[in-house]
Amino acid sequence: MDAFDQPIKTLVLSSPLAEDLVADPKQDYIFDASKIAIDAAFISTYVSFLGTIDSEAHSRVLVAQNETLSLFPETLVVVPTLGEAKDVIDMERIERDLGI
Repeated sequence: MDAFDQPIKTLVLSSPLAEDLVADPKQDYIFDASKIAIDAAFISTYVSFLGTIDSEAHSRVLVAQNETLSLFPETLVVVPTLGEAKDVIDMERIERDLGI
């Protein structure tokens, strides 16, 4: 299946985070945390999880409340809406296809 035709999986996260974080390493994901409180433990767990999967070959985008975006390291892709998350993944797919 062409990378552009592959569906983007959306995983709605809850608290505690560790129970929700399961991802196919060959799939692009939107992790939706827009309905839960973000704290240092959440961020630490999320960062650790991302370290266990190949982030070069597939996209991982987190959706979080706008007022929490500044809490995340700049190296993570964190956006305030599901629409923006899909746009980011589409752009990353194009960049990978072009070899950028």
